[in-house]
Amino acid sequence: MSEEFGAECIATCLIDNHLSDDWYEEFDPGFVSYKEYIKSPEWKERADAAKERAGYRCQVCNKSDRIEAHHRNYDHLGCELSEDIIVLCHKCHELFSKSKIIPRWVISY
Repeated sequence: MSEEFGAECIATCLIDNHLSDDWYEEFDPGFVSYKEYIKSPEWKERADAAKERAGYRCQVCNKSDRIEAHHRNYDHLGCELSEDIIVLCHKCHELFSKSKIIPRWVISY
């Protein structure tokens, strides 16, 4: 775990997209933005673990090309549980981003 984000987890991340990172940095100098967190080694480790658990396949269409980790929720942002992350191929990820809906039949692992 990098020291930049702390040994335990990232406690504070930007969830509300309409607020700017600058506002939070003024309010809390220890703040880590969501965009910064997504680029961190901690997120990469969690995303890679989710991909491995999913067998390196999209959990919606079962394709194995261009898979990406996606937050199902932000309840544990920075300290994600395995069930907080779903693995999607790029196409399903784009479809979800447009509709904001993941089919109910998608199983958790």
